[in-house]
Amino acid sequence: MPARRLAALALTPVGRDAELVGRVLAGDDLEVVSLPDAPGLCESVGRPDAGAVVLTGEALALPGIGALADALAGEPDWSELPFVLFVDAGWSAGDYLGLTDLLGGRRNVTVLERPIRPVAFRSVVRLAVEGRRQQLRVRDLLDRVQRFNDELQDRVDEQTVALRERAEQVEALARSLSEAELRERERIAQLLHDDVQQTLYGLKIHVDLLSRAAGDTDGLGDRVEGYVDEAINQTRLLATELHPPSLSDDGVGAALGWVADHARQRYGLTVHLDVTAAQTLPSPDVRALLTRVARELLFNVVKHAGTGEAWVKAWCDAEGCHLSVRDEGQGFEEPASDDATGLGLSELRHRVGLAGGELEVESEPDEGTTVTALLPLDDEG
Repeated sequence: MPARRLAALALTPVGRDAELVGRVLAGDDLEVVSLPDAPGLCESVGRPDAGAVVLTGEALALPGIGALADALAGEPDWSELPFVLFVDAGWSAGDYLGLTDLLGGRRNVTVLERPIRPVAFRSVVRLAVEGRRQQLRVRDLLDRVQRFNDELQDRVDEQTVALRERAEQVEALARSLSEAELRERERIAQLLHDDVQQTLYGLKIHVDLLSRAAGDTDGLGDRVEGYVDEAINQTRLLATELHPPSLSDDGVGAALGWVADHARQRYGLTVHLDVTAAQTLPSPDVRALLTRVARELLFNVVKHAGTGEAWVKAWCDAEGCHLSVRDEGQGFEEPASDDATGLGLSELRHRVGLAGGELEVESEPDEGTTVTALLPLDDEG
């Protein structure tokens, strides 16, 4: 690939210097651009093809040359345009300090003292221009890297959007399944109440009638009625556990009150309940999940804590609906994962997470366990 043609920007008020620059650089692959004044130089240093700047000491005294430092300050990080300066012999240290200030502190400056030797001048300019080409190669490389980064970022953004959409679809599906499960539980509970229990009641009545008609003396009819009564109680209990009647009430207190009574009647667990009334009520689905979480956590107390008491606290605020279940039982060392506890916390955390909530566990051996759940007030997830 041929080298790009660059421009040598020359501000040489002295005629012999301008003639020398044009003559010496004419044979090189450079476009010599003679500039009329300092403002022209300040404007030209931003040219994309600028390869080097040739100045003379006299140019440093031209009107407007003080703006050169500001013009150079706009260069990108990869760029430091090279300067070649003709000066008379005997330049002082103060002159060099002034040059440094004028050029904004840049170090890519070569000073040649008069008389200028053409061979040395050509060599200096060639080195300066080759250094500039290296800078431009770095610029091109940075541009390619930036384009690659932009393309990569676009792909990452696309994948992120796709993953977010999939996550939203999974959450929506999980919410739909949860709602379907709740409806199915309610349907089965209603079926048990309206059909199965009514059939069992009818069976009990007919057994009683048959026993009387047959003059039952060995107690068979009474035993059959006992079995029927047990079946009625079991179906009633099953219907209640499938769909607690408190889920149809307004508020969290009724639902958790049923959970506390159920735990006391079923397992003999004493539950201290503290529910703070809220102006904003959670949705029915969230209330159902809250009830399920409380039931499973209390069952964990019965099964694993080795204690007969638990404390349940619930309140709702702008952050969401909070539930805390605490016991003063044997506790445990918190493992690296929920699965290792054997308490079913992994599945519970997953269900709470799908609803857009959080579940935290705090436990120490012989210090009891506290599990806190936070659920949104609605079921948007």
